[in-house]
Amino acid sequence: MRTAAGATAVGVVGASGALPEEVDPVDDVEAIGITAAVGIGIVAGAAVGAAGTYFVTKNDSKEIKQSLAWEDHLKAYNDAEEQWLRDDQALASLSRDAQLVNRKAREDAIYEIYDHAVQGADKSTTEKEANQAVDEAFSVPEKAILSSFSARVETARKALKNAGSNVLAYNQSWGTASDTGTKQMDLEVSDETGQTAEAQFETRVTSRNLLNGDTVDISVVDSRRSAVTSAPSAGGSPALSRLLIDPSSPNYDGEENPWGVTDPNYYSTIRLADGVAVEKPAPTDYDTGSDITAPEGPEAQLWLTAKPWYNILQTLYTKHSETLKEVPMMMDQYYDDAASGEIDLEQMMAPKHLAGSAENAENAEQAALILRSMGYPQSDQKLVIETQTQNGDTVLLEGFLSWIGHSGSSLEVGKQYDPSGTPGRFYMAYGPTPQPDDIQTEATKQYESADSHVVELTESFAIVGTEKDGTTSISFESRNMATADTSPSDARETFRKNDEAEKDAREETVEVINPPPGAGAGGGGVGLGALAALVGGGGVLAYILGGS
Repeated sequence: MRTAAGATAVGVVGASGALPEEVDPVDDVEAIGITAAVGIGIVAGAAVGAAGTYFVTKNDSKEIKQSLAWEDHLKAYNDAEEQWLRDDQALASLSRDAQLVNRKAREDAIYEIYDHAVQGADKSTTEKEANQAVDEAFSVPEKAILSSFSARVETARKALKNAGSNVLAYNQSWGTASDTGTKQMDLEVSDETGQTAEAQFETRVTSRNLLNGDTVDISVVDSRRSAVTSAPSAGGSPALSRLLIDPSSPNYDGEENPWGVTDPNYYSTIRLADGVAVEKPAPTDYDTGSDITAPEGPEAQLWLTAKPWYNILQTLYTKHSETLKEVPMMMDQYYDDAASGEIDLEQMMAPKHLAGSAENAENAEQAALILRSMGYPQSDQKLVIETQTQNGDTVLLEGFLSWIGHSGSSLEVGKQYDPSGTPGRFYMAYGPTPQPDDIQTEATKQYESADSHVVELTESFAIVGTEKDGTTSISFESRNMATADTSPSDARETFRKNDEAEKDAREETVEVINPPPGAGAGGGGVGLGALAALVGGGGVLAYILGGS
């Protein structure tokens, strides 16, 4: 029963639901989308009878099925690239979390050491709780990574369910055979008689243990063919033994013999696929009755592999191990003083008690983290100050200046300030500072060769160099800080809010300080180089790291 060319007439199913002799229902009606039907130019003049069934004529059925199959294949192919573009953002975010979580973990561990020490817990219990705090911190991004991959598996399963035999097994080690830089294989596997059987894209839910002891259920792809146990007949070597897509598999990088087969003839042919791709649709494979064009792109689009998630997990686990190794050092640094009541939570975050960790600081930026950890307002850029020693020798210090009690005020560049006559207190985190020839003395040479320091300024000083050219005044960024009477929950929140500032500060790298116009100090600013490790020092300034 046909109508005018270009349209498909559809009969109406009666109340009994019986179909006229000359029509067939279209297979898998659920998979037919209205937009897909319109997109391929099919005028679906469909009527729905009492039985609620869509149907087309016998003559049109094959053509329509071919058109729909083409659309399914094309969509799966195109969606692969679009999906990876979306994944790139999610993977970048997960990677950042894996890189930065160790900072939060250290903070939580220090808090647990303080909290348990002041409550009288012994060292063994306290260290155990500090380790657990590290595990808890790392388990948050760990769960996010695994959950992200699980969602990706489900997306792939739904997207590929109509792609049929166009789904290919994938393994990067199989060599170069297409524009993707990989070689694909049909999802088939040989049994011991040499006959082939389709290897399905099979997903399963598995439970994974997190670092903190919790579990999370995730979807993975794992297609096994356990019937393959011996060497196949001549010419029947297996094309694929297993399809495994799992971001936490210990053998993800390669599994030559998943079945434990000892026959060398068979062993050499076993292969493990770790991804799936969709081959490029070819118009010649589809009898749609209309003109269709092959899409642009590689011969196969990679749809799913666990490798990116696997790599991020490995980074996370490496960071986790490194942070756990630091816990004994944190115990040595904090436990006894906290247990004896010699320090409170605020003091634990102060420079004097951070000196042990600060010895590993590589430059003035890291030294400045000590001041920020106390919540001290800090200069909005790196600078150079000129001050004097007790003997009257002029010295230059380059780094970051903190001003407690600034009340929103700023400091003018080039102006002399006397700490004794200015409200608040001034601290400087500085590194090795080249001293101009005209102020070189034995007393000032220490600032040229010394490691990084944190000092309280007690003599008059002036800002004579700034990071940003043309700066006329320096502002200070205030931050909250935890004090002795801060509740544990509020202290945690304060630390977390400050963490973002820590991240920004650690990423800052300053190569050159530009002197402002007319700056003094023997010709103005000083060029920056690599700054050395932070240790206590000497000199006439009041060191707050316990140095003489």
